[in-house]
This record gives sequence, structure tokens and C-alpha cells, in this order.
Amino acid sequence: MLKQSKETVVYAGIFTFISTVGLDLVITLLVFLLWKRTAGQKKKLFALFCVSFALLAIADFNYTLTVDILGITNYSGAAASLFRIPFTGFLIFQLLGWGIIFLKSKPHQNDRTFFISYLPVALTILIIFTIFLLSNITWKVQVSSLFKLYCLSDTIFQTTGFVFALLCLAITTNKQIRFITTGFLIIITDVFFAISSHITQNLLPVAWTENMWFAGLLLITFGFSNMLKKTSDLKTDRWLNSLNSVQAQCAFWSFVICMSSLIIFSGISYLLIGRDLLEVFPLQYLPSVLIAFSVFAVLISSILARVLSAPFERVRSIIDTYLNGKNFDTVHGKHGRNIYEFELLESFLTKSFEVLGEKNKAQQELFNCANQVAHDIRSPLTSLNMVSKILPELPEEKRILIRNAAQRINDIANNLLVKYKVDKEVGAETHLKAELVSSLLDHLVSEKRFQMAEKSIELILDLGNNTHGCFVNLESGKLKRVISNLINNASEAIDAKGIIRLTLEKELDTLAIKIIDNGKGIPQDILPKIKQGEISVGKKEGFGLGIFGAIQNIKKWKGTYEIQSKEGEGTTFIIRLPITEAPGWFQFQINITQGMNVIVLDDDQSIHDVWETRFQEYIKNGKIVLEHFYTPSTFIESCQSLSSTKTLFLIDYELLGSEETGLDLIEKLELKDHAILVTSRYEEPAIRAKIINLGIKTIPKNFAPYILIEFSISL
Repeated sequence: MLKQSKETVVYAGIFTFISTVGLDLVITLLVFLLWKRTAGQKKKLFALFCVSFALLAIADFNYTLTVDILGITNYSGAAASLFRIPFTGFLIFQLLGWGIIFLKSKPHQNDRTFFISYLPVALTILIIFTIFLLSNITWKVQVSSLFKLYCLSDTIFQTTGFVFALLCLAITTNKQIRFITTGFLIIITDVFFAISSHITQNLLPVAWTENMWFAGLLLITFGFSNMLKKTSDLKTDRWLNSLNSVQAQCAFWSFVICMSSLIIFSGISYLLIGRDLLEVFPLQYLPSVLIAFSVFAVLISSILARVLSAPFERVRSIIDTYLNGKNFDTVHGKHGRNIYEFELLESFLTKSFEVLGEKNKAQQELFNCANQVAHDIRSPLTSLNMVSKILPELPEEKRILIRNAAQRINDIANNLLVKYKVDKEVGAETHLKAELVSSLLDHLVSEKRFQMAEKSIELILDLGNNTHGCFVNLESGKLKRVISNLINNASEAIDAKGIIRLTLEKELDTLAIKIIDNGKGIPQDILPKIKQGEISVGKKEGFGLGIFGAIQNIKKWKGTYEIQSKEGEGTTFIIRLPITEAPGWFQFQINITQGMNVIVLDDDQSIHDVWETRFQEYIKNGKIVLEHFYTPSTFIESCQSLSSTKTLFLIDYELLGSEETGLDLIEKLELKDHAILVTSRYEEPAIRAKIINLGIKTIPKNFAPYILIEFSISL
């Protein structure tokens, strides 16, 4: 109706000029601002889009001025160059932009999957392009004309740009990208309709095409403006979903089904109507219809994908809820529609995770119980070990009986922790650090005894009295593997009954670990080959990897090794490692002075007995006063009346019946300069970290019977 007079034509042209060119400039400004806020690959991307929309503004300016305002519709190729050249530039930069988004954001996958996934889309685009080229036969222009060249080049760039933009629309996870691609595809569809109208000389209503163009620009403006508001969109590395996602699969199959339906419908219509169909619906309109229909199919698929992906999102929420330890009630009523099969799956997952949670809870309680039992066993065990050494009046067979019983109890305690603990020492095998070797060997031998329980082999650990506080710079996990492999080698060299003795001795500035067996021994002529890891003796596999690997690690720890063997008598493997300085948290000796108060806080009577025995000499001579406390409350009361400068506090970590630990009390009462933590749990990473953080000295409980006590007269 606006085209019925010259005045309305001019007014409509001015309105079109202002709206389209104005939106082009707004989009260019928005993209420029996005370019300024980004860096790297996205900066290049927005630079391409900024240039493309600036060129589109030039093209729209020239086109609306020429056609809509001046009313020149019968333009030549030279006149068309004013808007065709910048529009071609717009298409090229858009093609590059959408190509970068698709190629840089697509998930990694093999080429075969990629080809199969996009084959339907590629075939459809090929059909569109082929039909469009065939339709050029009816063009009312010269084949060699400049306008023909513009139409052919634009068709190529429109088609390829359409492919990438359509693929991005199909699998994008970003709402802003969805608006921008939809707007661009509407513009491309509008251009195809306009070209088809020009070919057939059956011009479409100008207002209709201009409204489509305006709608496309509005969607693009909305998308970029929202992207500018949401900085999270700019930080996201990927804007596209995985090719095997529900969204992508829905898009592809919806596309294939819609295109197939359209082609089948067109074919049946042609068979029923014949060539008369081409008069009603010219061939040149088919590419435009296919493009519009494909955009419609992909948009519908996005809605379908959201409906189908909602149950998957609900299942994911159930799994996340379990992993994060939250209540399952938080996921009820979320994510919209339910599907019957997914309701069954959700119910199964919820019940399974609840059962698994109860199982993990029971396992944690079992671990806590095992840890507590092991802790409770070790305290009287420390006392038993000390008593067996200081009662010379006992017959030798009695002392052996006590020692074997103590060893068996110690093995039970160690294996309780090994069986139920969760390994938290990640990276322990890859970092050198000072390790208490006696403790490592104690735990390892207990574990190996249980592993060798079915064999008639006795495994004995003999720790020298002066070795309990010695540290070596090594990797604890690798040392355990080395000793374990050497013990395995020794056991395989024993035919029936035998003894494997593991000893730890201090030799000046080194620790000597000896693995001694009474097996078949190694012939002297092949002993050098054993050292090189070429062969082994007494092993079915015939590889000396255990010894060879041990040698490599020993060299890494700056140690030496020696193999002594006599055929028919046995083999001794000796590892000598340099002793390193004890870490800051370890208390190597106890220093006491005349008139000092020594206060012991422990819930186990046997530990009090150990300290009573260790300080007995100084108590009898009246050099120190030893006081015993079993609960934090009585301990705190006594601390208020004591001078901490003349007091030494020996405090256990875990105190039964109290929520406060020994570490808590030391920190609360500010005793760290006068207190020593005495605990068998010093190896636990969390406790060790707090000990180091607070700067508190620590004595392992099994070291209490052996720690050096130095007495001096205070000045």
C-alpha cells in the first residue's frame, strides 16, 4: 500500500534507509565493543564480524539510496557494483567468522564420525547449489555480464556461509549465538528469494522482503547486545555442543526428515501435476524454499532437543548431587517434563546412590573403628616392647614368647590400617623427602607377613635401638616396593621352610637395611649378571627386574648396595643409605633440667607406664617431678597453676571422650614452645600438615622407649 504514490515510495525508502543502515551501524558498534573486550582467537573473530557489518552498512546504504529512494530498479552491472561489492565482502567475512566458530569450537573426534555426522547437511546444500546453478539457464541476462558474475559469486559465498551458520545454529549451546545465526540465515534466505524473484521476473512485494531483512538485523542486534552484557559468554572456550549430544542428533535427524519429506512431497506433486507444477512453482524458487525450510527444521529441532535433554539433565543432577554429598530432595521438581523410562532410571539411580552412600558411611565407620583399635593397641604394645627389654631376669624363652606376641599384635594393628585406609599420600612416590625408615619397614613387614601367611617362611624384623629416629631422603612408596620385591625374591629362593630376616642397623652416617634369607643362594659365576638385571635365580619368570629396579632406586637415593651369597646357604642383600637431618617436626631427644615438671596427658595407662619407666632414674633422685593426667579437663586446671617455662608437656593427640585433640589443647593453651605431641598418628597427612603449620615437635609413640633423654642442671 505504501508503494501506490511517489511520495509514499520516497517515505518508505527513507524509512527503510534509516532502519536498515541504522541497525547495521548499531551492530557494527556492538561488535567493535566486543572486539575491545576480548583477546586471542575471539578478538580475531569479532574483528571479522565488525568489518563484515561495516561492509553491510555500506551495501545497504547504496542499495536503499539507489532502489528505495531514487527508485532505480533497472540498474546495470556497473550500478550494481555500488552495493554488490560491499555485500560480497560482507558474505566473505561472515563465511570466515562462522567457519572459525565451527572449526575452532567443534569437539575433537575422528574424521569418520565427523564426515558421517555432517553428510546429510552437506548433501542438502549440494542439492540446493546444483538446483540454483541449473536455474541460471532461464536468467534474462548475458552469461558474461558483470551482474551474472556478482550473482554467481554471491551464490557461492551465501551457500557456504549458510552451511557453517546452519551447523553452528544446530549445535550451539549459547543463546546469543542462536539469535545471531538465526538473523544471518533469515538475511540469506531473503537474498535467495530476491534473486529468485529477479530471475523469474516475478517480483515479490518489496515490503515483504524488506521486513524479512529488518527482522534478521533485529535478531543479530539482540544477540550481540546480550553477548556484550554477559561477559561469561566471552570467557567460554566453546560455543558449540558435542556432535553426539542430544541437541546435535535432534538437529541432524530433524533436518534429514524435513528435507526428505519436502523432496518426497515435491516429487509426488510433480508426478501428479506434471510440468504444469513448474508454472505454479518455478524451479528457481526451490533453493529459497529449501533454505527457509532447513532453518525452520533446525529451529524446531532446538525445541525438541531441550525437551529431550531435560531428563538427561535431571539424571546428571542426581549424579552431581551424590558426588557433592548433597540431599537428593534438592533435585526433585527440576528440569521440567518427565519421561516414563527416565523416571525409572532416576528412581534406580537414586536408590543405588542411597545404598552406596550407606555402604560408604558404614565403610568409613569401619575405618574409624579400625583406626581407633590400631591406636589403642599400639599404646600398650609400646609398653610391652619396653618391658620385654628391661627384664633380664626373665628366661630367654619367656622373652622370646613376649617378643613374638608383641610382634603379632603389632602386625594386626598395622594391617588394620592398611586394609581399611584410603590412600591420601598422592605423589608420595615421586617426591624425595625425609622419611622415618624404621616406621616404613615396620608397616611393610607386617603387610608381608600377612601375604606370606600360607608359606612356611618366618619373616623377622630386627630394628637396632639407635635406628628408630633415623631419617633418609627418599620416596617412601618406592622404598616399600624395593624391599617388597627383595623379600619376594628371597621367598622364591626358599624351597620349603625358611627364615627371612630384615634388619636395620646404623653404621656411622648411614643406615644399613639387610634382607637375609637361608635359601638356595646364588652361584658365584652368575652373580654379576644378577646385578645387571640380566637374569635371576630361582624365579620361574627368569628376569632379574626386582634386583635391577632396586639398584636403580638405590643409586637415585645416593646409596650403595652389596649382594653376598653362598650357594646352598643363602643370600644377603645390603642397602646402605645416607642418614639425613630429621625434619623440623620430629623431636630427636628430650631435654630436662633440675626441678622441672614433666606432665603427661594420655588416655592410656600403658603410655604413662612407659614414661614412668623412662624418667624413673630422675624421679628417684628428686631431679624432676612427673605428673599424670588422663582427661583434658583436669589437665587444663593444672596448667593454670604451673609455670610453663619450667614444665615439659608430653601430650597425646587423640583423647577418648573429648572432642578436643592434643593439638587443639596445645594451640588453645599456647604451649607449643614447651609441649611435645606424642602420637602414633603422625603419619596421617592432615595431622602432619597441622603439626608443621603450628610448629609443634612430635614423638612417634613407638619411639618413646628409645628416645634419648638429656639431663642438665639449670643455671
